[in-house]
Amino acid sequence: MLHWEVFVKIKTFYEYNMIIHKSWEKVNKKSTKCA
Repeated sequence: MLHWEVFVKIKTFYEYNMIIHKSWEKVNKKSTKCA
């Protein structure tokens, strides 16, 4: 059983998504200011 590997993969994937989400929020704020 590789529960720890699965947990690490999910945790890494979640953190990566949070980084992308935050960067997209910055882009959206800039685009709404321009509009």
